[in-house]
Amino acid sequence: MAPAHSLAVFWAGNLGQKWLPGWLHSLLGPRVADVDRWIRANTGETMERIARVVGPEAGWLLTDMGASSWIPVPDLALFFQVKNPVETSAVLENLLRASGQKTRTEPVNNQIIRYVRFPWPVGIEPGYAMVNGYCLVASDRRILRNMLHTLDAGNGLKTSADVRSALPPVSNRSIRVAFVQTGRLAGQLEATLKTLLPLASMQIDDKAGTLPLLSNELFRPILDELKSAGPTGLTVVETRYGYQADLYLLESLE
Repeated sequence: MAPAHSLAVFWAGNLGQKWLPGWLHSLLGPRVADVDRWIRANTGETMERIARVVGPEAGWLLTDMGASSWIPVPDLALFFQVKNPVETSAVLENLLRASGQKTRTEPVNNQIIRYVRFPWPVGIEPGYAMVNGYCLVASDRRILRNMLHTLDAGNGLKTSADVRSALPPVSNRSIRVAFVQTGRLAGQLEATLKTLLPLASMQIDDKAGTLPLLSNELFRPILDELKSAGPTGLTVVETRYGYQADLYLLESLE
């Protein structure tokens, strides 16, 4: 379901039935209670219920950094295996209502995208769709539409020459798979920095010009090097002795 122009994709399987609560606790530590209180106060949901609807297979994909927008918002989508479709829909509907915006629908290939619309200057339409036992959640319905069309046409990222070169065939022992168009992503990160720096400088009153200096002296040289890189692939497979991780770095084909 990942569109062929995706910048980065990550998939994880065999996560177990209760992986998300453990991951959140390891990530947030003692702040997990504060985050849970914020979610309760602003959405009426709980972290426990949100975690309960996510199955043992999940991932994310990035198709664009949004550098051309007034306020850059990455085209990011999450996808996860659904345990209980009814409960999953109920949780997501609560989150949409909590936005304060009207919930809208768009039919695509016999599926329904449910989304809300945030006006300019944000100008995004986050939403979700359910398909083939999975839930897709994205920062904009445009991404969901592309994913559903890709799924229907069968011409997604996995059919591209770059993926076939950077990754071996995914086996039933694979538990983690990642793919990054390193050069393209670096180019879009550079463009995003150019858009964000003036906004950030105004926000913090950067009269000394510290942010542009950091960008020019630190980030830009790194990104310039990465822009010439080819695709990168990563696989983690389960073996009889534990886990085996393989990293694949390709030269740029341009």
